[in-house]
Amino acid sequence: MQTLKYVCGSTGDEISFEGPIYGETMPSLRGRAWTYTLGARTLTGVAWQARELTLTIKAVAGETQLDRLRMLTDHDVLAHSRDSTISGLLRVDDVWECRALITKSEPQSITPRIIETQLTVTQLGMWRRSLPTVTYAPSDPDAYQYLDHPYDMDYDYGPPSAPPVIAVDGLDPMPFRMTIYGPCSNPTVTICGNQYRITGDIPGGARVEVDAVEGEKSVTLVNAAGDRINWFANAERGAGLDSGSYIFQPLPAGRAEVSWPGGYTFELTPVEERSEPPWSAS
Repeated sequence: MQTLKYVCGSTGDEISFEGPIYGETMPSLRGRAWTYTLGARTLTGVAWQARELTLTIKAVAGETQLDRLRMLTDHDVLAHSRDSTISGLLRVDDVWECRALITKSEPQSITPRIIETQLTVTQLGMWRRSLPTVTYAPSDPDAYQYLDHPYDMDYDYGPPSAPPVIAVDGLDPMPFRMTIYGPCSNPTVTICGNQYRITGDIPGGARVEVDAVEGEKSVTLVNAAGDRINWFANAERGAGLDSGSYIFQPLPAGRAEVSWPGGYTFELTPVEERSEPPWSAS
């Protein structure tokens, strides 16, 4: 971890902890904690839950930035109290992010040049980064135009191809973000036996965005004018996780075949999660 920023969830404004506000090593950000219940020879109820941690910062002639930090973080706390989907972000190395709110600031020492204060940070989600987006498009008919013969055959020729796949590195399933582009009707994508299905017509120039990240789950139609319309009710959710038709089913670890009826383009972006930010550059 080389750099750290706070990003306001409502405005996108950033506060860097690389100066004139300095966060130094911030060791509490390195930790992790799972919740669980101990049994006789096992543990149950394993889950990741929001946690509080403290960060000590020093402002060197940075009173203006401290005032700005207070304004942005208070704004996010109040916005979150009205809508729990809104929060700030802690961003590491411009790659890894976690949802967070800064709920308290307690000055430790004040001198003419340096102000030291302790922040209480509520970490609301795991650390995440978006992996490269994969685009799945219909076959190009032009690829076949030079493969015809002057006489008929009992079978057709075509360019060699392999079934499309999604590759998820790591040991565990990952959430994802999916974008389906119109025009299409009732689009369905099948991955490892699970059907990701949307009911409805997506016009040309419009798209549907599916966000399967925990705490952010949503299905949104974005029309040609850029208006965003809640389409959560149009998404098939079956009986939930592992039911075979769950729109938010995580992508399986390893390589999995991807199939769809064709005729439209969609994109998949796996989202890697971890309980603490990386120690090494990655």
